[in-house]
Amino acid sequence: MASKKKVGRKKKSGGLSASEFIRRQPVTLKAAEVVAAGGKAGIKFTPGLVYIVRGRLTAKGTTGGAVRGRRAGSKSRKALAADSSRDAQFRRLVVELGVAQANVLVGEIERGMQALIRGR
Repeated sequence: MASKKKVGRKKKSGGLSASEFIRRQPVTLKAAEVVAAGGKAGIKFTPGLVYIVRGRLTAKGTTGGAVRGRRAGSKSRKALAADSSRDAQFRRLVVELGVAQANVLVGEIERGMQALIRGR
């Protein structure tokens, strides 16, 4: 009979257990992404363990319900990706224009926004 591989045990060197590693990951990550991150950190576990650990966190109320759904006003993954895409576009423009010119343009935009807010 083949012996089962032990996964998710605490490292002998005093490192993190798989469960502790999972608890430290953002709840927005998918189970497969958490498993991949654990593999990179040298910790082996299955997606099933991710579901179990997160389920226990939700039952204890320590995640604030973030596992079961988004909080009111929080952004979806798609919205976060769009934001990071816009940030990347802005960074490319700053590099292309130069920091000094980008600062001038941002200052002009800020002054225009302030004028709109004041009603001028």
